[in-house]
Amino acid sequence: MPISPKGVVAGVATAALLILGIVATTTALAGGSAHDSNGQALRLASQPVAATKLASRARHTITYRAGWRGQTVTPAGLWSTPVDPGLYEVTFNAMLWDQTAQGPANFVCGVLDLETFGTDDQTIYVAASAPYLGATNGGPPAAVSGAATVRVREGSTPGAVCFPDTGTFQFFKPLNVSFTRIDSREKRVASPLALGRQLRSGTNPFGTTD
Repeated sequence: MPISPKGVVAGVATAALLILGIVATTTALAGGSAHDSNGQALRLASQPVAATKLASRARHTITYRAGWRGQTVTPAGLWSTPVDPGLYEVTFNAMLWDQTAQGPANFVCGVLDLETFGTDDQTIYVAASAPYLGATNGGPPAAVSGAATVRVREGSTPGAVCFPDTGTFQFFKPLNVSFTRIDSREKRVASPLALGRQLRSGTNPFGTTD
């Protein structure tokens, strides 16, 4: 079927409007403005998001590295990892061993407030321990890691600590401590559940049988 001149004109006009809309939207998102052939600013249905709002939504992470591979620490390691007051997701991980140990060893690492460290009301943000079974016979290092959502208050100075019960350790992998700023946290209370049915059936809820 032949296309009428009016149809061609209408099609071109529609395509022009679409292209003009794309250009206007792209220009606005890039921080500029778009105008029509008469120099009038185009009014967009979807307004660009301010850069400050985009920045506030971005998750920013600060990561500290403590120690280096092969470093020997005695009797414990303590490092300063300061951040501004606020709400954070805190994570840490390290791999430690003590090749001079005469038996199994246990390593503890964590993140705490240096301002209250050693006092009766010291603040420990997160901590974890891991056993080292290699002793003098060698073996894989102990992997220590932990995570928590914490609030760093005004006047607090976060710091990282690692110590062994043997009095010395070596870094197989340095300690890394990360602070990721978050906007909010909602605390809820978990409801206890009865284990009567599982226990009556003779099945251990953790996957092994009695």
